[in-house]
Amino acid sequence: MESATFSLLNQTLFPTSEEGGDSAYAVLDCAKDPQIFPLIMQSGLFHGCLFAGEMSPSMESAAPHVVKLAPGHPFLATLFEKGWGQHWGIFVTAAKPAGIEDVRRHLRKFLMVTTPDKRKLFFRYFDPRVLRAYLPTCIAEECDMLFKPIVRYICEAPESDQVMLFDRERILEVD
Repeated sequence: MESATFSLLNQTLFPTSEEGGDSAYAVLDCAKDPQIFPLIMQSGLFHGCLFAGEMSPSMESAAPHVVKLAPGHPFLATLFEKGWGQHWGIFVTAAKPAGIEDVRRHLRKFLMVTTPDKRKLFFRYFDPRVLRAYLPTCIAEECDMLFKPIVRYICEAPESDQVMLFDRERILEVD
């Protein structure tokens, strides 16, 4: 039986009321669990690594990836069943006509941050624990950067039977 949380996630990613609505994506941290990369590869869905350039197979299999989700595709149910509550990643919706390459290019911008003392650090914003702590602290200029073309960031809440929604104007926690 489908859980209420999965049903809410599905409705959030694929609202039925909007003809030609936003596109939905999963942003997954393949370093989090060795199951993730094979699931992506077996899904048959369009996907792309957030790292650029040539890399070893072991690096690619541990890198963050973006996957274009399709309504009714079993991949989302598998992600929810195996990864919800395990911090495997986040979900985003993007305004059309943005495609997977546009979303990938946009999300790549946030992989590295510079500290006040000029050190470069890898920013794991695709970990739901990081995202839900970071987004509420953003000022308007940061939100402008983070949200175009992203319409909404979606992740598991601290209580894994809840879904958190972040859009440009508000942050919601939904039971």
